Amino acid sequence: MKLRVAGKRVEWDGGDLDLHLGVLEAIRLGERILVIHDFMAYPRHRPAPNLVAYTVSGDQLWTAENPTESSATDAYVGFLSEDPLWVSNFQGLACKIDAETGRLLASKFTK
Repeated sequence: MKLRVAGKRVEWDGGDLDLHLGVLEAIRLGERILVIHDFMAYPRHRPAPNLVAYTVSGDQLWTAENPTESSATDAYVGFLSEDPLWVSNFQGLACKIDAETGRLLASKFTK
């Protein structure tokens, strides 16, 4: 379920989170809130660990693995599907992520 985003705030019917970084997009999967933080808030010249899962009370559960560790432009940019969880990244990859752990399960080039 796609959620409302305003700056660093994520809102849904019956709840909200105020986070420490700006949010590009957020979805709710059961009792998890998955957030793609604004990759511009991360240090340059290395991958941005910007896909993060939180509980509905704001506790961080995991940070997703990036498909590469060598590219300065590696960051997640948008959700493609929820079940299974596929997320697009800046390099043109579609990445399948384990919604329970944040582990990268697969990736495929889409550009």
